[in-house]
Amino acid sequence: MPDPVSTSSHPAQRATPEVRFGALFEQAPVSIQILAPDGRTLRVNQAWENLWHIRAGSGLMAHVFSDAYNVLTDPQLLAGGITPYLERAFAGESVTIPAVRYDVAALGGEGPARWVTARAHPIKDGDGNILEVMLMHEDITERVAAETALRVREERFRSLVMATSQIVWTNTPDGRVLEDSPSWRAFTGQSYEEWREFGWLDAVHPDDREPTAVLWKACVATRTVFETRYRLRRVDGVYRWMAVKGLPIADAHGAIREWIGANTDIHETVVAQSELAQRLDRERRNSALLARVAQASRILHTALSGEQIAKVLVVEVREILEVHQAVVSLTKDEGWLQAINAVSLSDKYEHYRGFNVDTDGSGIYAEVCRTNQAMRLTQEELIAHPAWKGFGSAAHRHPPCAAGWRCR
Repeated sequence: MPDPVSTSSHPAQRATPEVRFGALFEQAPVSIQILAPDGRTLRVNQAWENLWHIRAGSGLMAHVFSDAYNVLTDPQLLAGGITPYLERAFAGESVTIPAVRYDVAALGGEGPARWVTARAHPIKDGDGNILEVMLMHEDITERVAAETALRVREERFRSLVMATSQIVWTNTPDGRVLEDSPSWRAFTGQSYEEWREFGWLDAVHPDDREPTAVLWKACVATRTVFETRYRLRRVDGVYRWMAVKGLPIADAHGAIREWIGANTDIHETVVAQSELAQRLDRERRNSALLARVAQASRILHTALSGEQIAKVLVVEVREILEVHQAVVSLTKDEGWLQAINAVSLSDKYEHYRGFNVDTDGSGIYAEVCRTNQAMRLTQEELIAHPAWKGFGSAAHRHPPCAAGWRCR
């Protein structure tokens, strides 16, 4: 049986450097063009044909293709084109040719204009003589389009910021301020150095500052929407209510790229709502007061004696006035001495409910009864009155007095 190993007398075929170079040249994913010193195109690979939609060997290839490259759509580059870069390459320098927008149709190709960047590298012989220049192209049309779209969006965003009455701001993923905000500076008067990092909190009302900081840091940590209201100091020193909302912006991988937020001045709305709430509360209290007065009137009409009247009246009066204690005293004798007929105490004063000591004719009670005049005093005026502490030997056990004694 013959040996399975080949017995051919011919030596194995080995690829020459030229063959290997040709294979790599054709299979390279990058557009490659070989130029002669006079600028003529000597050779191109398949990626070059795909890029320009020009077939190798066409009539165009017989012309000086580097001159055709100078047909550009960017007026600022028409004068020089890429010729100066090629001259440097033929002088022995590896050169990067900046991105240029070429009019493909003017070059003889097909399709719309495209952005291309290139690298020109000299090819030398063993003695260092420059034989050719290898020009490698990269189509960056999509990247330029994306960058242009991003730039347009940024310009629109800046225009919106300048046009809107809102205060617009951006923060880093960890919640710090780095990017300037003209609208914030215009409203607060803070300089960039004053408001950067966490300096913006200095413009927030002292009462709102800590809860705002706590909420902001919590939202940053949990990557949740920041939504709150706080008072912000205007450049004239006046604090204005702001509705604030900040959103985390994530990148394609889910990481927070930045925070974008806006402050909307809602001061007039908040003030109006507060005034409405106060007005409604006053109306509610007045309605409740009238209901209690009516209730007291109905009860008083059924009372048979002065003692019964006093007991009914003292409870209703305390609840109407919303105080902790109320006392109804009926005067007796010609000396206008005080006689306590009824007492009502709130739950806060419940431990005084066992106090039951007859008056000795001294103190603020007796003064009201003696003069038979209403006394409306502030707490300071009450304390300064010479009669307010009197209640005989039991004064230390008497419920604390407060302003508002009056005679009826």
